[in-house]
Amino acid sequence: MPIPPEPVLRGAIRWMAHLPSAGVPRTRALLAGLSQYSDLTPTQYEESLSWLQRSQLFDLGGRQTRLVTNSEQLLEATLLLDSPAWFADADVLIQDETELPEDVLAAGKALGLDEVTTYSVIRRVWGKVDTELRRQIGDAGEEALLELLRQSVSARVDHVAAESDGYGYDISVTTDDFQCHLEVKATTRLNRSTFHLSRNEFETMKRDADWCLVLVTLDRDLKLIGPIRAISRPWIQRTAPTDTSWESKWEAARFNVPSEEQIPGIQQLRVVIGDASSPLITGRIV
Repeated sequence: MPIPPEPVLRGAIRWMAHLPSAGVPRTRALLAGLSQYSDLTPTQYEESLSWLQRSQLFDLGGRQTRLVTNSEQLLEATLLLDSPAWFADADVLIQDETELPEDVLAAGKALGLDEVTTYSVIRRVWGKVDTELRRQIGDAGEEALLELLRQSVSARVDHVAAESDGYGYDISVTTDDFQCHLEVKATTRLNRSTFHLSRNEFETMKRDADWCLVLVTLDRDLKLIGPIRAISRPWIQRTAPTDTSWESKWEAARFNVPSEEQIPGIQQLRVVIGDASSPLITGRIV
């Protein structure tokens, strides 16, 4: 949904200032009768109230249903509720306040926020949404790969991440004389191969010869689409951040993987997969 136009947001902040104590009829009379509010029409004020109600920021009795008490919080609520088209890629599209899209720039101005504050709100909200979304996508990716592995390999498949994050990988595939430790990263972005790696996962990679990072792609319904791609270990080690002092240490890093460092299929599993295994795992083109 698009961000509401500037008059709607300007009217909304005024409704919010009076609704908790005055209720709808008295606030409507204040907005219609006081000269400092005459820059908006009665129709625009009604559109603002309607938006507040649709957004569930206030109920019909004028009671707040979300903790929104100032302009920054209203902009946060707007981004969360309306999620403009650019918001999912805000981390790439908006690097500083000079790159703010016109709609959010106008929204911030309507709410009395300067460009730096507007940018800070976007980063804060995007970080909150991205963390939760990554968790959901990551969990779905692990479950989808587990199901596929159990259908495709002649080996024991264990979801060790369900027991503890301390392993440094998510799935183990083992037989009496074979083991593979899969760290699973999932994405719904078809044109971006980005993942976050913890320091524990990175250190596990360095000491565990059986460790393999795989990137799985999900559709909007969080269903697996392929192929699954293994990410080059040398590339991960070569591009990882470097600690420059004992006084500081990185704990997590984001990697953007070029296509040449992605290998279709999970070749480390070739000794336990058969000819009938899913091409998503084998990497075969069908």
